[in-house]
Amino acid sequence: MASQIMPAVRFPQGSEPISLAMRHPVRRVEYLLDLEGFKPDGSKVPKSFLMEMFEINEQVEEVRSGSASAEQIASLRRDIEARAARFDSEIETASAEWDTLVSGNASEAERKAQLSKLMEILSESSYIRNLERDLEGTA
Repeated sequence: MASQIMPAVRFPQGSEPISLAMRHPVRRVEYLLDLEGFKPDGSKVPKSFLMEMFEINEQVEEVRSGSASAEQIASLRRDIEARAARFDSEIETASAEWDTLVSGNASEAERKAQLSKLMEILSESSYIRNLERDLEGTA
């Protein structure tokens, strides 16, 4: 009797099995925050960060309008990619800190503080990801 091969299963975007989501640092944090009742809303993003994002967004708009030079575009890409990499690193570090708190039976206050930190990093990271996507849309 021949063994049957299961057909590949396609999941709608955002509904991947939990085990797959847990392998992706950002999705893991999103899932964790949702599980713990935290909703990222962008309200805890520092004003200085928002000003930086406004300036970068203006540069992206220059690229879209065609008024940016090749050097400016390359510099902007490097800046956004470096910021994205920094946030990826921050998310991974903060996630490891969360795991340590949970395995060490940390107090609820410590865990909530770490969840707030994760939420802030995720909120800031989403600004960068949107700029990254917007800049890619101009290529």
